[in-house]
Amino acid sequence: MCCSKPWTQDWVGTLFKYYQGEVDILWDNYSINDSVLPFTHYFPRADIHEMLMPDLLHQVIKGCFKDMLVDWITLYLTITHGEPHPREIWNEIDHLISLVPLFPGLRRFPQGRRFKQWTGDDSKALMKAFLPIVSEFIPEEMTKCLSAFLDFCYLARRNDFTTDTIAKLQTAIHSFHHYCKIFLTTSVREHFSIPRMHAMVHYPSLIIDFGAPNGVCSSITESHHITAMLLTNQRLDKLAAMHTQPVARGLALPLHAPPPDSFDAEDDDEGAADGDRLLAKVELAKKRSLKYPRYLNEIAEHFQQLRLPELTRRFLYEQLSGSPGDDVDIQICPEIGGKVDVFTLPNNAGIRGMHRERIRCNPLWYGHPQHDSVTVVMDESSLGFRGMGAARVHLFFSFVHQVTKYPCALVHWYDTYGRSCDAKKGYHDNARLHCPHLAVIHLETVLRVIHLIPVYGRSPVPLQLKYHNILDVFTAFYVNRLADYHSNEISL
Repeated sequence: MCCSKPWTQDWVGTLFKYYQGEVDILWDNYSINDSVLPFTHYFPRADIHEMLMPDLLHQVIKGCFKDMLVDWITLYLTITHGEPHPREIWNEIDHLISLVPLFPGLRRFPQGRRFKQWTGDDSKALMKAFLPIVSEFIPEEMTKCLSAFLDFCYLARRNDFTTDTIAKLQTAIHSFHHYCKIFLTTSVREHFSIPRMHAMVHYPSLIIDFGAPNGVCSSITESHHITAMLLTNQRLDKLAAMHTQPVARGLALPLHAPPPDSFDAEDDDEGAADGDRLLAKVELAKKRSLKYPRYLNEIAEHFQQLRLPELTRRFLYEQLSGSPGDDVDIQICPEIGGKVDVFTLPNNAGIRGMHRERIRCNPLWYGHPQHDSVTVVMDESSLGFRGMGAARVHLFFSFVHQVTKYPCALVHWYDTYGRSCDAKKGYHDNARLHCPHLAVIHLETVLRVIHLIPVYGRSPVPLQLKYHNILDVFTAFYVNRLADYHSNEISL
């Protein structure tokens, strides 16, 4: 009904004049009683159609993803395979979800999607890893439908909108409604008369009227409400308030400095960053790691990367000469005899300097090795992932040569299958080379951390595999453009 002609006072007046005296037509077709004039007839009024704002969280993320698409896929598997095979398939999907590698700010699901109550955060977190996993078990049209839906969700949360962004949003809506017909042909649905699903059609015009939903989406205000509610109910806050009242009245002296904010930037993997607005800036940690050797040959032996001295000399040759150093004689590459600093946790200012996150390169992170993957700028003139490469970081270090300090990273390159997204899933494909292609790169070429999800295929994955070693086992991966909104902006 929201696409029908607005029910304005002028429209009612027109009906009165056109059907004057025809009581049955007015009542049967328009529910109007011409003998009664409502007492609100002369009240000031506004057009409700111009006042309804979008609600991305409840209408789309929770309403469409959790209550519709996930349930429809479950029903499709039941109709197609019959009991008990859908249960076995979902057990496999849950196992694959639990194996998704770590990423800053991305929640893990050790039990897959099996949790009692789905919150908005649960839905948003599961959306980030759901598509490349479930796509192995559903038809191509369903995969494209789900991909278009996720594109819509991420585009609608953009901070900045242009005519090009609105066009992409409309394309995502059109693709979603086109490919969702697969649920009709497979007898999963009989119709799509669902208000929450239809609400997506109005987002482009509402974004133009009200601005980006990122500023009015209820998930923003709700998250602040939940945080405030939890903080006021914490016993620690009540005890702190009891102590601060005498201090504020001058009846007692403060025993220590004010406590830090609940968000500790030094202990968290991501958060807001201060500084100028820029695309990205990667910096080494403020302090070097004291437990590692100080000379290049010793560091190479410690980390079992015996080519590190050679690769570092070739890197320095490229920095000084401006020419590729892969094929030059190692004897003409500069020697590095000074001390070398090794780092395990650099800081990443993130996209536009408004976000900070950690790139983890640590031989022991919560009991397991953790080596994150990053995007490396290869061609600044190319847009998105077309001008980038993917690599896994094995070591952060720096050295000084002729008074110049060189912050570096020892990386293992991934081979990229094309520079455009997979037409079916909308993901970039990468493969880990069987013969490791190692290189030393300048830290300035690193853009940010990226999230890789293995291409699992249909073969059963051993239960012995864990999330912390999954990148060492598989050889093909998807670059997860849905890991966060910054990854989504960069990849498109």
